[in-house]
Amino acid sequence: MGIIILTRINQSHPRSSINYTMYNIWNKWDPLETVMLGSFYPAEFFKDVKNNRIRSALTRIADEEAEDNAHFERVLQEHGVRVLRPQLESDSIMNHIDHQGRMGEPFANSLYAIPRAPIAPRDCQFVLGNHLFCTQYWDHPGIMQSLEKYNMNIVHLTEVPIDAPCYTVVNDLLLIDTDISKHNHTVPRDPELIKNMQMDIDENIDRNIQTITDLYPDMQVQQIKIGAHNDGCFHTVAPGAIISVEDMDIYQNTFPNWEVCYMPDEDWSGVKKFVEHKVSLKKSWWLPGEEDNDEFTHFVETWLQDWVGYADETVSAVNVLMINPKTCCTVNATSDMKQFMKKHGIDCVDIPNRHRFILDSGLHCKTLDLKRKS
Repeated sequence: MGIIILTRINQSHPRSSINYTMYNIWNKWDPLETVMLGSFYPAEFFKDVKNNRIRSALTRIADEEAEDNAHFERVLQEHGVRVLRPQLESDSIMNHIDHQGRMGEPFANSLYAIPRAPIAPRDCQFVLGNHLFCTQYWDHPGIMQSLEKYNMNIVHLTEVPIDAPCYTVVNDLLLIDTDISKHNHTVPRDPELIKNMQMDIDENIDRNIQTITDLYPDMQVQQIKIGAHNDGCFHTVAPGAIISVEDMDIYQNTFPNWEVCYMPDEDWSGVKKFVEHKVSLKKSWWLPGEEDNDEFTHFVETWLQDWVGYADETVSAVNVLMINPKTCCTVNATSDMKQFMKKHGIDCVDIPNRHRFILDSGLHCKTLDLKRKS
């Protein structure tokens, strides 16, 4: 397990000497100016599904996800943020069926399910300083098409099996989680495969570090351990303030003297239907109201495994988006979290995200901050 920390050695080096472009990200709390917000497939994408119980569940997700994202977009725009959306061409689920009537996309001589919608633009790219860095190339093409129209200052890193949310910019630090054990939702939970993928990371991550340090030469490298997407474990919401999942012990070394608000895990014990439903699943996803919809469950388990994650391992309260130093977009913030945020002069704005337990995307995952004022 490992996080690599890259920090500028010359702290006196003025940021004003850098030629700012349309990408400008140094931390999580500077005033947000431009962001990409993900999109899900419209209901029309599923209209040709023959089974009514499957189709109705899918179109319900589509309609409600569109409503939630529209609300999120309005909140961002009301705070003066320019919002980009991925390009989503007219399409049908029937276009992803092969000549044998099987659904999916070719992958390793087999079919690899229905392509994931451009719901999480942060999965495969991140902004550091004045560059957009791409970490993987399997993302929905509509995301990159919109980003290329926005600005072409894009750097392609060597592809290793870690996602972009494993890179976190905090002023003069870049945290890179290099432990494969949990953070990639496509990773098979086979110990031998995980071991081989971890070796690939350990052997090739230095290339990406070199690419970054060539562009930002005043950086030094350090390694510590987490083993998950950074934004699913912690969020630096203000100078000196962090919200975090429990049992994280990295802060003494990485952020000494910062105050940490530890967030409890999602309480699934009272959600009997979810607990019963997950027993038969490959992954632990949940669509409330469809626990007894066997046709839909089989469809998701067969064709939509790239869409879902492990809901019972997710703490959505940590996966937030700071609009500015005084405003944070949250989902069902607890009273302890609100009190902590208020102490640091931050108001919580609740954003609906009804299908986070099946689409595996919190508010931070669903966005990609491109430019902040700093």
